[in-house]
Amino acid sequence: MVVLRNETGSQPIELATARVRLRVIEPSDLTALYRAELDGSMIHRWRFGSSTPSPEQYAARLWQGVHSQYLILDSTAPSSERPIGMVTSYGFDPVNGFCNVAAMRLHDGVLASALFVEGCALFFDSLFMGAPLRKLYFEAPEYNLPEFQTAIRIELMEEEARLKNHRFFRDRYWDQVILAITRERWNEYRRYVPGLQQPSV
Repeated sequence: MVVLRNETGSQPIELATARVRLRVIEPSDLTALYRAELDGSMIHRWRFGSSTPSPEQYAARLWQGVHSQYLILDSTAPSSERPIGMVTSYGFDPVNGFCNVAAMRLHDGVLASALFVEGCALFFDSLFMGAPLRKLYFEAPEYNLPEFQTAIRIELMEEEARLKNHRFFRDRYWDQVILAITRERWNEYRRYVPGLQQPSV
């Protein structure tokens, strides 16, 4: 099992629950990720916009500016673990205590969506437990905000900034929204996530 060490080194930070685990991206994953990011449903919603980099350019840019990056694996499958999402942290600033986070879901469906959310929570928890971060930031075009509505409604995430008419898509300009999860809000929320280890006292 992959683990991280927390600041004291006394307790490992596990990158798995009973239902999902986080695994680093390997060279053999690149073809599937390349297709997933650049297919018709994702191409305008993820990092490349309407551009289609070559496989070589994609591989080079996948880790550009990245602090940590994992596949979310479904551990409920009896025979093999299937990737259901990818999570990334970038722009890591330990001095000011924040980093940016992005996530991409690879499969639809009720179970896959629930496991994807659990995997994202596991990733957020590892970031907060592994470094003295104050905030995680998410940059989202306005047309992607429905993906965040539950987190906004329960006040896990809050809007901190909005760039007006920033992104062009479907013949109009959309706002770019910056959402944040604070350490305090995460500490309140994490107790409701199944499988997360209790922080050491």
